Amino acid sequence: MIAGAIGRRYAKALLEIARDTGKIEETLSEMTAFGKALEVSPELNVLMSDPTFEAEERKKSLDPLSKVLKSSPLLLKFLSLLIDRDRMGQFEEILLSYRDQSDQALGRVRVQVTASEAFSEPAEKKLKKILEKITGKQVILESRIDPQILGGVVIKVQDQVFDGSVKASLLRMKEKMMDVPIT
Repeated sequence: MIAGAIGRRYAKALLEIARDTGKIEETLSEMTAFGKALEVSPELNVLMSDPTFEAEERKKSLDPLSKVLKSSPLLLKFLSLLIDRDRMGQFEEILLSYRDQSDQALGRVRVQVTASEAFSEPAEKKLKKILEKITGKQVILESRIDPQILGGVVIKVQDQVFDGSVKASLLRMKEKMMDVPIT
């Protein structure tokens, strides 16, 4: 099975259980917190994903961590399942898939906005309202700053990219100028 399909399948199963218990958002927060713990602790990441460690040893290490992260029994059972099935190496992929699927289930869409400088709070709110009107969904803005775009914005909604940057405009102008025959 392709790696992406594995992540989607596990995420879908977790989402169905979280939906039944009314804890989609809470589960996403807990998964994100656990993912950050794996990210900041290479030792923990190795312990959780390396099959040379016994499954029971890995599960025992979940208890103190879950108390610190305040993880629910649902997440603990899910993580134990991943350990049993030797899928902790795909945790990040499962997390991203769960995030996407939970956003869809909750009527949200994540929009990446790249600008040459940070937006003011009123400008960000206005942009969010416009994007919500266009998409018909609640928008979660993920802002990035990239001075190389020179000005304007690049907006990515799911698989669509709207490039309104000055850099892209200059490149399009250059291409048009290069196409003009010289007589």
